[in-house]
Amino acid sequence: MSDTTHPVYVDRIHHLIALNIGTESEKNEWSKDVIDYMSRIQCFKTPYLNDFLEKYDRAKDVNDLVKTSMRCEDEWKEKVISHDYNGAISLLESRFSNSTSIYRKFELIAELYLLDKKFMQVEELEYRVCCSIINYDEIQKEEFDSYRKIRLILLASYWHQGRFSDCSITFFKFIEEDQGFLTFISEIEDVKAAECKTLLLKEEIIMYVVISTIVYIPINKYDVFLYLEDINELFKVFPLLRTCLQLLVKTRFNEFLKIWNSNIKEIFESSVFLYNSWHSVDFIMTSKLLFFYLRMSNQITINYLSETLGLEYGIVREQLTQLIEAGKLNFEITGDDVIFKPRHHFEDIILELNKNYEDINDILKKRNEKTGSVKQSIQDIISDNYNSTLSNTTTNDH
Repeated sequence: MSDTTHPVYVDRIHHLIALNIGTESEKNEWSKDVIDYMSRIQCFKTPYLNDFLEKYDRAKDVNDLVKTSMRCEDEWKEKVISHDYNGAISLLESRFSNSTSIYRKFELIAELYLLDKKFMQVEELEYRVCCSIINYDEIQKEEFDSYRKIRLILLASYWHQGRFSDCSITFFKFIEEDQGFLTFISEIEDVKAAECKTLLLKEEIIMYVVISTIVYIPINKYDVFLYLEDINELFKVFPLLRTCLQLLVKTRFNEFLKIWNSNIKEIFESSVFLYNSWHSVDFIMTSKLLFFYLRMSNQITINYLSETLGLEYGIVREQLTQLIEAGKLNFEITGDDVIFKPRHHFEDIILELNKNYEDINDILKKRNEKTGSVKQSIQDIISDNYNSTLSNTTTNDH
C-alpha cells in the first residue's frame, strides 16, 4: 500500500532540526522517522540527508540502504524531496492514474504550484475548478474536500505573496459560498509539525486566516468586525481571532503582544511555510499599534511606548524610525521624544522638487547625451517645474 505521507514532511523535519527546535532526543527521533519514511518509499535524494544522518545512530546502515535502494514507488515524491517541483508537476500532469479523482489530481498539482511559488497558476487552477462546478450537491464528498483543499492552498498562495487583504477577503468569500467550509477546517486533525503527514498544518491554516485578518482590518474597525452578526460560528473554529480582537478593541495591546510574541511567534518559527513571513507581519502589526499612539498625540516618548507595549526600548526605537521613514510621517525622533512636526506648504514644494531632480537625473543618466550637459538639462527642467508649482501655489493662496 502506498505511503500517504506528503513528501514535504522531509522539509518540515529538516526545518525543525536546522532551527534547533526540540530536545536532542526529539531531533534524533525525528531524524529516524524521516529516514524510515524515505526507506519505505525508496527515495533518498534530499539535500538534507547528511543533516539527518548526523542525528541518526545507524548512519552506516542508511548509507547501505541508499546504495541499494530501488526505484522510488512514486516518482513525483522523489522530485519533491529533491526540490525539483517543476519535474514533479510534469510527472503528475502526464502520468496520473485514471482511477484517481480529477479533483484529487488538481489538489496535488495545486500543492506543487505552491511549493514551486507558481502563485498565479494556483489562482488560475482554483478558478478553473470553480467554473467547472455547476452544482455543489452533485459532487462526492471526497472530491469536494479536494476542492476545499485547493481553496486553502489559494489562501496560502495569497499569504506568501504578502497579499494579506486578498487572503482575508477571499477566506470570507469562501465561507459565504460554501456553508461547510468552516466545518471542514474544524475537522482537520490538529497535529504538531513533526507529526504532520499533509501539506499544510491546521495551525498554519489558522495563522493564514487570523493574522491576515488582523493585519488587514484597520484598528478602528476591529470593534465593528468583532460584533458582526453570525460571527460566533467563525470564532468557534478560530478562537484565537476572537481573543486577539477583544484585546485590541480594549487597547490592551500589552496583553495582545504577549500572545503575539509567544504563542503566535512559536508557531511561525516551527513552520517551514510561515517562518520567513514573521519579520514582515511583525513589522506591520507593531507599526499599526505604534501609529495608533502617534495619531493620538503630538509628542510622546519612546520610553512610554516601550513600557506600555511591553517591548524592548531598542525595538520600539528601530520600528518607529522605519515607520516614520516608510510612511513619510511628519514626526521626528529627538532623543527619547517623538515629536510631530507640521510642514509648511513650501516644504512640500521643495520635497517635490528634490524628487523631480532625482527622477529626472535617473532618466537622463540612462540616455545618450546628444547636446548640452546633464546638469544643465536637469537645472532647466527643475527651474520650469519650480516656477509652475510656485505660480499655482501663489494663485491658490489668493
